[in-house]
Amino acid sequence: MKKVLMVFALVAIIATGTAFADHPDGFGIGVEGAYGTTWGSWGGYSNAALTLKFAGVPIYLGIGADITVSSSEIGFGLMVYGDYYFIDMPIVSNILHWYLGAGVQATLGFGASGAGAGIKVGVLGRLPIGLSLQIPVSSVTLEFYLAAIPNIGVTVIPFHFPAGGIGGAAGFRLWF
Repeated sequence: MKKVLMVFALVAIIATGTAFADHPDGFGIGVEGAYGTTWGSWGGYSNAALTLKFAGVPIYLGIGADITVSSSEIGFGLMVYGDYYFIDMPIVSNILHWYLGAGVQATLGFGASGAGAGIKVGVLGRLPIGLSLQIPVSSVTLEFYLAAIPNIGVTVIPFHFPAGGIGGAAGFRLWF
């Protein structure tokens, strides 16, 4: 775990000195769908989230629900996450961007069957890496994005370490 934290710290130090955040200013709101696999289990999870970005606050927020289907459990959960983009640079003009960030996600799950029955509470570290297409239209900017999100963490109730896996997300945001 110390090595993972050191990698996050190193990325933060390097990125803040060599790159800049370039997402639109102002308020952003959107929706996101995601799918991912978890380590050590067959199957995975899918979720849908409302995404928010408030003007003057450098954190991208997500609030959503997920469904888990694996060889050992079927369940439903709620999650909230916050990501900070260390790198957000244009690739093509000011329309296509790539980004790299770090964040934290908290989950509350309700297992319905098998080994996953009962309540689960977890905390994950996230590393979103993605592409963002930003199209200015009138007084708003439309953003479409794709991201890979490796994550690692711990399930606190019941205790399980490491928890996590790799996920992918696609979303849409309006910037005002």
